[in-house]
Amino acid sequence: MRVSRRRIMLIELGAGVAATLLTLGALGLLLFAPLIAYCSAVGHPVAQSSCPASAIRYATLLHAGASAGTWTFLVGMLLVSLIGAVGAIGEARYGWRWSIGALWAGTLLVFAGCALGVRGVGAVYLPATLALCLAAYASLLRHRLARPRRAPAST
Repeated sequence: MRVSRRRIMLIELGAGVAATLLTLGALGLLLFAPLIAYCSAVGHPVAQSSCPASAIRYATLLHAGASAGTWTFLVGMLLVSLIGAVGAIGEARYGWRWSIGALWAGTLLVFAGCALGVRGVGAVYLPATLALCLAAYASLLRHRLARPRRAPAST
């Protein structure tokens, strides 16, 4: 089955828009959803398993007092993933040649950040990472179809 270049361009554009929305949704989730568990009982740190189940509470990153490294990681993932999404949209919709580099750089860096932070906040960016991977693949496929094929050599 042969797929047209226009359909592949629409897939790349849709994946870029989806990556943008998923990135902003991940940021909203991390800022406002109560994800950080803590023990409200006196004298029980959260790392110990001796905290009673009735004393476990959840807080947002804003209220939990996240470290500067966590905030740096979140802002970095946000910026890199938005750069990749803008690259996908720019290359698919407007034909900007420079945006191919932004798409691939953003995709690879977000994938690396998601892999490094998979046990923490990095896993929240996985849907946006997969959308960027789809956009990068569609970009590669579209450019491969755009190249003229060589005629087989006749003997």
